Amino acid sequence: MTRTELGAEAQALVEQVRTLARDRFASRAARYDAESTFPAENYADLRTAGLLGLTVPVAYGGRGADSLTYSLCLLEMAKGCPATALTFNMHATVLTFIAALSGRSLARGLAAAFFGILVAMVGTDAETATPRLTFGLIELADGVPIMAITVGMLALTEML
Repeated sequence: MTRTELGAEAQALVEQVRTLARDRFASRAARYDAESTFPAENYADLRTAGLLGLTVPVAYGGRGADSLTYSLCLLEMAKGCPATALTFNMHATVLTFIAALSGRSLARGLAAAFFGILVAMVGTDAETATPRLTFGLIELADGVPIMAITVGMLALTEML
């Protein structure tokens, strides 16, 4: 499928991200890389543009971008600021996963999000080297293995 085969709405979305990345993100990208800082200003721009929910279904207030549209948007974002595209992809993947787990149940979605945040807190804090939620177990110093998290989230949402 080429860009010309995208629907008008999807093409407009890709163009919106392209313009934002070119006009706003590109001038900041080198600074974020040099200072190793989170691209907070770019996220403020994404929020203002209504793009934080790019992959979230329309029924939940998102933009509902399909995989191809999302990939093209991410490509345009990376052209402006690779750090923004990288972090956005991580956040969007989590939101998409939560939306898929929740189905049409708000309770399931909130439970999956809460469980994910709780599990993400387990381990050693990268900045302070302080153990968090390890309960004195050395096995949890590196956090919880991804497979255990995935199985736990799937099981939790099925129980609700």
